[in-house]
Amino acid sequence: ARALRGGHMVEAGSLQNRSVEFVLFLTLPAAAALLVMAEPIVRFLYERGNFSSSATFTVAQILGIYGLGLPAFVLIKAFIPGFFAREDTRTPMIFAAISVVVNVSLALTLFPRLGGPGIAIAEITAGWVNAALLFGMLLWRGHWHLDIPLLTRIPRLLVAAALMAVFVHYALTWLTFELSSASSIFVRAGTIMGLVFAAMLVYFVLAFVSGGADIGMVKRAVRKRGKKNVETEAG
Repeated sequence: ARALRGGHMVEAGSLQNRSVEFVLFLTLPAAAALLVMAEPIVRFLYERGNFSSSATFTVAQILGIYGLGLPAFVLIKAFIPGFFAREDTRTPMIFAAISVVVNVSLALTLFPRLGGPGIAIAEITAGWVNAALLFGMLLWRGHWHLDIPLLTRIPRLLVAAALMAVFVHYALTWLTFELSSASSIFVRAGTIMGLVFAAMLVYFVLAFVSGGADIGMVKRAVRKRGKKNVETEAG
């Protein structure tokens, strides 16, 4: 926003692209992990007493679906400054209203057929519609210019997240008993934590080795966060 207000368009464009890179760097593996690990997570947290295995399956479906919407919800936060910095609050509000209509319409259509998962599908679809509208408008107005690093890193991050999901999927087949209700809560907790750390290691190695991420990306994000904290304390 400061770069745009100062007329530094090249810097603003680079910052926008780098913000999208970092958003996808964090949210793509999170989405993949929630999709694959939803059931053992829900079983560990809730499956006891009246919360049956069938309820675990349904809630896990909903959690996995919401995971697919995670990148969209965070991308919206990355796109909106491109409007607010130009004193345009009307366009994001219109797109938000459109996404609400999409959400309600799909929820009313899908809930009678799919139940809770139908509502989750409606919400993530609305989120992706909102993100797509914001991004499309920025491109159409010439307020966003995709650069080569972003275009080359996105597919690499997608591949890294997908391979991590495959790793987790096969790991789950080997850890069926440890993650089942027959195991103690401590065994399940330790197994889930170990699997999460292993998945993170696999993803980060793949992302950095493939060129989907680099140390500079992380340093920029840390510096940006540090500046925000300093400004907040000064304010």
